[in-house]
Amino acid sequence: MKSILFVVVFTLTSLTACEKSSSQIQNADEKNLTALRSKISAIVDTASCIHSENWNFTPIGSKACGGPKGYIAYPNTIDTDAFLKLVQEYNKAEQDYNRKYDIASDCMYVMPPKEVTCENGKPVLAYEGGQM
Repeated sequence: MKSILFVVVFTLTSLTACEKSSSQIQNADEKNLTALRSKISAIVDTASCIHSENWNFTPIGSKACGGPKGYIAYPNTIDTDAFLKLVQEYNKAEQDYNRKYDIASDCMYVMPPKEVTCENGKPVLAYEGGQM
């Protein structure tokens, strides 16, 4: 009887420990994603938008169903190769996160912007039906 009780207690303790470590791992992965996204935003936020022809945009994020979560404007005056590589790293990391933790999202297609415009020194993505 004592051995059965020991096995039950040991199993429950092990399962609880796994849940905590799994949750802690997910939190760490989420923090890494947030830090990477902040790094991307910091690069873009340092540039002032004066002439829209000096700006471009790229997809950013990864929906669980596939496709980007949105788009981000970036200036052509930065090291665009390094920036786009960082965005690709973020997109891949979010795609992996979604798969690893079975994340759900809407499956709506996010239309790419028509262009980047400048308003009050900030880039604004212009879409067919209006700006966002």
